[in-house]
Amino acid sequence: MNELQAVSFGNIQSGELLAEANDAIKKVCEDVVIRNRIAKARQVSISIKITPEVDEASGLNQPVIDWEVKHSIPGRAGLQTRGIVQKNQVKVNADSIDAPLQNSLFRRNELEENND
Repeated sequence: MNELQAVSFGNIQSGELLAEANDAIKKVCEDVVIRNRIAKARQVSISIKITPEVDEASGLNQPVIDWEVKHSIPGRAGLQTRGIVQKNQVKVNADSIDAPLQNSLFRRNELEENND
């Protein structure tokens, strides 16, 4: 039988709480690096509840430990692109997500020819 240890972040659920907390911190930090222009806080929350549970017959106290790790990152605003109608279909430039006005990629007469 393993030796019992006092409850700590590192030994709850055989280290799972600590592993999940580290994973959540990693995700939050990655978001800070990738989306550094979003100046809103990212958050990691750890909740631990310890509820006594005493067996009336034996008097044995076996507390129940509930835990949860959550993280939150700011939502992403909707994105927008511009398409072009050609031959009765809406088309986009799939090779460049940064094309500001995709209709600038075509000359007016080419558009008119393609719509006929």
